[in-house]
Amino acid sequence: MLVERVQHRFTWMIPGFAKLSYPERLECLGSWSLDKRRNRADLIEMFKMDKGLCGIWFESMFEGSSTKHLRGHEYRHRANLDVPRYFFTEQLIGRWNSLDHQTLNASTVNGFKSGLSRLRKS
Repeated sequence: MLVERVQHRFTWMIPGFAKLSYPERLECLGSWSLDKRRNRADLIEMFKMDKGLCGIWFESMFEGSSTKHLRGHEYRHRANLDVPRYFFTEQLIGRWNSLDHQTLNASTVNGFKSGLSRLRKS
């Protein structure tokens, strides 16, 4: 991705960082790759939809599982066609279902963000 290459190049230009690998440079800076930032932002938006904190009706995009396995937060996309596999919702379902119960049950957006940070560190 072009934008990621810009960040890659910028971190390489920092004095003393040229010999480090890109992941090492990001770690030293306490930063994430753009892909991971986008993933985090998508999860935060889905949390807002789930809690009714935005104008998008959550149930119109997902259907909840009738079973309570997978810690009770399994969602599936409603579309059956090949095209929707690239939609926001389709790409996010697996990541959402893999989150722990504590993170998903956060009462605030900041609590959810803290849970994501905790999971990132572990």
